Amino acid sequence: MSTWSLQMKVNSRGAPLGLLGLVAVTLSVTLSACMSYPPIPPSTFVAALAGWKTIELRPELIADPNQAWQTTVDSVAMNWPIEVLDKDSGYIRTGYIVTSGTHVSEQWQYYWTYSSRLILKFPTGNPKDTVTVKTETVWCNGRATFGGYDTGFSEDVMSLLHGRLGRTGGR
Repeated sequence: MSTWSLQMKVNSRGAPLGLLGLVAVTLSVTLSACMSYPPIPPSTFVAALAGWKTIELRPELIADPNQAWQTTVDSVAMNWPIEVLDKDSGYIRTGYIVTSGTHVSEQWQYYWTYSSRLILKFPTGNPKDTVTVKTETVWCNGRATFGGYDTGFSEDVMSLLHGRLGRTGGR
């Protein structure tokens, strides 16, 4: 049985010499240059926990907590799928709205998803004069998943809910 072996000449520092050395270095540089990284999230994505924002309810909604709840539920349900709805605790959570796509480079193909949802909470005691809102976004680039929030989505949510529920200014 014969055994093949390939011996490479090296210089005094251990660097390969000759055609085989050139091929090895070229292949290494080419592979690292061709490996494209997964796509980056939109510029509005922030990889941090979103804070709760408060909407001060209009006086007529403060006077009638049932109307405040129903107006909130209607506003949310017209725009997002409701996943959790608990009137007793004053809690509403939507399902994720998912956007997805494929990023293709010369060497790789990545399937990515971008998902956002919102969470609302009424105060447990009286008066029920505010509702607090938080948005969450998950960015998955095909290799890793990152949690955070989307500033554009948060602004859209707050604008819509302020228009339906709130006074002219929030805190």
